[in-house]
Amino acid sequence: MAGFNFNLETDYDMGQHAMSMVEQVLRWDGIYRADAVPVIAQHILKSAKKGETERDFRRWCNTPDAPFCISSWQEYATPHSDSRKWPEILFTSVVLDIYASHRYNQIRELSKDDLPYWQLDCMSQYCKKHSSLDQYIARPDDPIWEDIFPPNGWMCGCSVLPIMDFDVPPRKRIGRPVSEELRTQCRNWLQTRPDHILKLL
Repeated sequence: MAGFNFNLETDYDMGQHAMSMVEQVLRWDGIYRADAVPVIAQHILKSAKKGETERDFRRWCNTPDAPFCISSWQEYATPHSDSRKWPEILFTSVVLDIYASHRYNQIRELSKDDLPYWQLDCMSQYCKKHSSLDQYIARPDDPIWEDIFPPNGWMCGCSVLPIMDFDVPPRKRIGRPVSEELRTQCRNWLQTRPDHILKLL
């Protein structure tokens, strides 16, 4: 993953969802130090704003500046995981969530008269589990966005774009039904251990 070109004049918020990601990944690797979570989360936020990548984060995890509990990730790795890959999942997922949260607040303020629809685009190999949502179009006030607004999975690179009336393809069904199974998956993916992603890294 390339470093995000964040606008340094914008005050990005870590958000509770991103904090939950940090806590979840650490817990899955046997690390239960609650005081380490905010330190790691804030480091990810600062490094992302500087354009750093998951490789920079992995190196930081092995420095004296990192919380002691993750300074040797291999020691705390669970028996069936490759601890070298967990930092990448953690860093990338948190950065994508920070960006998605900011994007949501940003487009919510746009005129619904000029841009009456939102379109979801799936653009990542890590988003195949919800690829059926690609090109999904609905109005901004449709409750469906409470379930399917990205991120909808670990390292999810999906995005939502506000569009005009004439951007909607002919015969496109607006707000087509989404199965309850998929909606639940999009809501609860954070509780799923992302071992399938490890195979792709």
